[in-house]
Amino acid sequence: MARVLAVLLLFLPAVARPYPQYIAKGYTNCATCHYSPTGGGLANSYGHVAVEATFPDKVKVGWLSRLRSTLAKPDVTGLDDQDRPAFQVDAGLDVRYMALQTPIRVAGPPEWLGFPMLAEVSAVAARGPWLAYASVTPRSTGGEPHTYAAFSREHWLQYRLDPAQGLRVGRMALPFGLKIPDHTAFTREDLGFNKYDQWYALEWDLSSVRYTASVAAYDGDLVGHPTAPGERGLCASFGYNFPGRAALGASGLAGWSDTSRRVAGSLFFRVRPFGKSYLMGEAAMQQTSARDVARSQVELAGLLRAGLFLLDSADIYLETAGRSLSGAWAVTKARYAIGADWKILPWVELSPRYQLEETVETGLGGELAVQLHVFW
Repeated sequence: MARVLAVLLLFLPAVARPYPQYIAKGYTNCATCHYSPTGGGLANSYGHVAVEATFPDKVKVGWLSRLRSTLAKPDVTGLDDQDRPAFQVDAGLDVRYMALQTPIRVAGPPEWLGFPMLAEVSAVAARGPWLAYASVTPRSTGGEPHTYAAFSREHWLQYRLDPAQGLRVGRMALPFGLKIPDHTAFTREDLGFNKYDQWYALEWDLSSVRYTASVAAYDGDLVGHPTAPGERGLCASFGYNFPGRAALGASGLAGWSDTSRRVAGSLFFRVRPFGKSYLMGEAAMQQTSARDVARSQVELAGLLRAGLFLLDSADIYLETAGRSLSGAWAVTKARYAIGADWKILPWVELSPRYQLEETVETGLGGELAVQLHVFW
């Protein structure tokens, strides 16, 4: 049992969840609700207000009203009410727990496993045009017995050139593609955008009403890793927003190391067709080649999700995704899922999901999972 849990902890997605489905609520720019210009991580004060607004105000419970007031987030902009430089700080918590029904015994019935996916603390501080961000979470060391060490997935310093532009330096998620954690872990895990795949980079970001752009020069050699050579390269993402309706984008990456080279690209979209419905999808590719061997591998990945907010606090969706490798006539892996995200409290989300996954090696199999997400 311990080994099963260890494997699940290592490979299941557990990054701080952005909400790209909020396109159905008219949010086309991730930077509106997050300190990170490319989305994800700690939400800013507006982001928390947007999430809290999904919870019905007609629910009049004394202790809940007091708790909402106590947990209200401060503005961390680096400026006071008179636009003068001011030191401001904020902190947040992201905790996820997964219950997974999966057959773990040969010739036995399915059983439920429960395990923590993430327990991450994040903090932000700002003064004037400067903003510093950092997070820390337990990470498995991979040893026996199973032990954990403190690990910072993101820590960066930003200088705001103006209200729409900024420069960042530090460890961060590269600006590539559509940010949906479960999608990333499934369709692009081999592209280097998985759970702990953040890089040290220098990045320029632009976030305006119509346009978003990020260009990063990254280097994996800034922190030594004994089992994998560091990769360095360039990554860029550009998007166009139709305010309140849609966002279209494209990403590209070129990286190289002592042993290999890779190029990757992505086209993605998010759109609100009508009412509180949404569509979003992505098509991504990557070509990897060894420097000393005349061969390469091409990987294609894609996702399409259609959803509807039945309530301001709950949406349901249907999703299909797949991944294939060069030389394989059949799809290497495919997934079909139905799920929901329901905020049972302003800071507590329940996300049930049933998916069918088909691979060349194992065939078609089903899995039911329920995630409890507490964030503040």
